[in-house]
Amino acid sequence: MNKLVYTAIVSALAAYAQSTYYVSPSGNDSTGVGSSSNPSATPARAIPQIPGNGSTIIARDGTYGQTLITRKFEKRVLLRAENAYRARIHNANALALFVWNASNVEIAGFDIARTNPLTPHPLATHIAASTNIVFRNNFIHESYNNDLVKINEESRGVVIIGNIFRNQQGGAGQHIDVNGCTDVTIRDNIFFNDAAAGSMSQAAINLTHGFIVVKNSGNVPESRRTRIVNNVFLNYQGSLGSNYVLIGEDAKPFHEAQEIDVENNLMMGNSWMRMRAPFSVKGGRDIVFRNNTVVGNI
Repeated sequence: MNKLVYTAIVSALAAYAQSTYYVSPSGNDSTGVGSSSNPSATPARAIPQIPGNGSTIIARDGTYGQTLITRKFEKRVLLRAENAYRARIHNANALALFVWNASNVEIAGFDIARTNPLTPHPLATHIAASTNIVFRNNFIHESYNNDLVKINEESRGVVIIGNIFRNQQGGAGQHIDVNGCTDVTIRDNIFFNDAAAGSMSQAAINLTHGFIVVKNSGNVPESRRTRIVNNVFLNYQGSLGSNYVLIGEDAKPFHEAQEIDVENNLMMGNSWMRMRAPFSVKGGRDIVFRNNTVVGNI
């Protein structure tokens, strides 16, 4: 056997046998095998190559472009930044992170953002038609006239935990939009707006919506069993008619969301702008609002 061929086979088998893989902006998607010394260049390249056995992909510091995750793993795969918030998933003219038709994936420690306010419609992050997805300890920020995170297309078993959300601006979208999904948990996150940090104009501020909506824009399935617990909402900057948390939005002739728990959250009125109410229901049933703290001038 040719020595070069033998070396390539041994290297490939070693990469397959490992449980930790590496990506780096200085890596190579053509020749990288995911080892520490020979990483791939992007998570999008590593995801289809690794075995579905509960592996970890470590993303080294630097900026990655649009990242697509579309694979159903048997055991949860962890994609995490080597150093929190120093690995950036940024995109200027389209959504930054798209999790579609995937399962058993956890994404942790990234800075995720849109970067071009002149292309206002794309989402920052989208979870669609997926199951058992976890977003943990990410900084998700800057979307222009659309959601920071949209969860839809019958996704289920989604957990959004320990993240920081900043600045959805403009007349469409929220920080998180849960639309026609089941078993979604949003807990231990911090939500706020900062117009100066996002270079938001006063016109954009006046149009900006609230922070979380749970609804159903279609006819099936129903949105059921969303839990919004232990979060902090503060520094509201947006339209007078919005809310920190809104259940139902699209005036459908049915209950847009059912079996919703909003519990143990802190909702602060610490900014110069006012809102309609910190919590609102416009078409839901079996909604529990329990042990929340609402303080300040809202």
